[in-house]
Amino acid sequence: MKATVLAYIRLPHFVPIVAVLSATAILCIIIVGDELTGSGLLRLLLALFGGQVVVGVVNELVDVESDRLTKPDKPIPSGIVTINGARNLGLAGLLLMLIAGASFGWQSLVLLTLGNGIGVAYSIWFKRSPLSWLPYVVALPLLPVWIAVSFDVFETTMLALFPLGILGGLAIHIAQALPDIDADRVAGIDNLTTRLGQTSAIRVCWIALLGLSIVLMGASVVTDDLSSRMFAASAIVTLSVVAHMLLYRFRQRVGVMAAFPIAASSVGLLAFAWIAR
Repeated sequence: MKATVLAYIRLPHFVPIVAVLSATAILCIIIVGDELTGSGLLRLLLALFGGQVVVGVVNELVDVESDRLTKPDKPIPSGIVTINGARNLGLAGLLLMLIAGASFGWQSLVLLTLGNGIGVAYSIWFKRSPLSWLPYVVALPLLPVWIAVSFDVFETTMLALFPLGILGGLAIHIAQALPDIDADRVAGIDNLTTRLGQTSAIRVCWIALLGLSIVLMGASVVTDDLSSRMFAASAIVTLSVVAHMLLYRFRQRVGVMAAFPIAASSVGLLAFAWIAR
């Protein structure tokens, strides 16, 4: 029984979901401010949680055959979770997303559906193509826009997050895909990271993170809006990237596994600093 429960928790990618929900909660506090209520935050997180469950389940269902060859210990290939069980979990997530998301109005629900739909499209189409980075670039800046629309605090200046999201989305995509490069190649997947290879891919990730930090610092200086938060965030991200370079140099496998938390936290920190400046 315990093994089954743990398998169903693992199935929709529990750790990334927690990371996304945590980042969303912080963004809500920054974007909405004093008008944010506990019930509003809870409804928003439930809506996002449901959508992320759908994204994670679809990813596992699409990859089930390749996982049988390369990752037989995952919930479905191991036999602990059935295909029908996975589909039922995905359906439950979809219902939760629609019910909780609809409470913020149709515009919010459309953006929520679009964001999670991009995640589903990644698993079905983009993951196996050289455009595997594209969904990340679009979905990442969509998150704060969705939050702002949901709580009726959206400003057109937030659309500037989309071009800025290119570097952040690229870094997070590469970092998340790094541990799977060998397995993806065995499965015949032709995407950005399998083409680049591990070393080149991780270098692109570093360049993207440092580039994002430099761009945001430069934009703050040009607009005469350089805050101590932005400066501190850029400094922390730069030090994190340098530390990650050293970790990868001397402990390659550990460096690969550390890439995603470092990239995600770096992009999140820069986003928080930019929005709150």
